[in-house]
Amino acid sequence: MDEAEVRERWREIQGGFVDGPGESVLEADSLAAEITEALVTALEQRRAELRAAWDGDERADTETLRLALREYRSFIRRLNGDED
Repeated sequence: MDEAEVRERWREIQGGFVDGPGESVLEADSLAAEITEALVTALEQRRAELRAAWDGDERADTETLRLALREYRSFIRRLNGDED
């Protein structure tokens, strides 16, 4: 689901509030759940990618590990809302 689709669905939810406030709130909750699930899936996928870069390679050299640590730093900063 892209940003434009989310915005459109949100406009529809808000627009329907007057005629069906309860239904609008349920739809808002559903949209929030979909967005949350997509975000968690994307975060888990990114973490798996980071781990795959070094995990299982007992002979990973210092440069590989340095690059992995740099990527983790960027990932964690984004999760924390910090600038990269």
